[in-house]
Amino acid sequence: MSSSTSRPAICLTAGAALGLAGVVLMPRLVGSQVENLEVIEAHSGRFLAASALTFVSAILLAVGFALLGGELARGGHRRASVLLFLGSVGWLLHTAVIAVNAVMSELASSTARAEMAELADQIFAGPVFLGLLIPMMLATVIGMIGTGIVLWRTGRAPAWIGAAIAIALFLDFVTPEQLSGIPMFALLAVAFGALTARKPLGRPAQSHAIPANAGR
Repeated sequence: MSSSTSRPAICLTAGAALGLAGVVLMPRLVGSQVENLEVIEAHSGRFLAASALTFVSAILLAVGFALLGGELARGGHRRASVLLFLGSVGWLLHTAVIAVNAVMSELASSTARAEMAELADQIFAGPVFLGLLIPMMLATVIGMIGTGIVLWRTGRAPAWIGAAIAIALFLDFVTPEQLSGIPMFALLAVAFGALTARKPLGRPAQSHAIPANAGR
């Protein structure tokens, strides 16, 4: 693989690996809002460290998709590159959602637990959070599925890598809350890791017309 292709692939692999570390470290928040605040207060260090890891992960993934999209655009696939840039926007919006989630650490430090839980519910149901969440989900879903197809169709990756990217996204929607994010980031790390070591697939060379006076 050329160095221009390996750079975004390495960036994507690092982003997926950090994301996996972040979701594994994150305390399980599967109860009521009051119970979640209690868990966060009891494990505040883990919560903040996991939030930081997933924040950096989202930045690396956004950069990786943007770099790969730029490479495709320079290679003549400008329309296809739009899907990768869309994926980049989706992961960039993840950083804003993660930052809002991190506010839970401040709410958990309050002794007025019931009031803080109600405030958290209002934040996550409010227009600001939903205004970030909905575009994030749309951009990420369309961008990542499109990326898998584009990588395969342009010869940057075999079909299984493209399929793995799409399956990873699907897994994030069906995985139980106790394991949220773990299968997705694990599969993305495998797919992007394979991409770093793979040379682009060959494409049949274009035929050239033989000059009429050839051989004379």
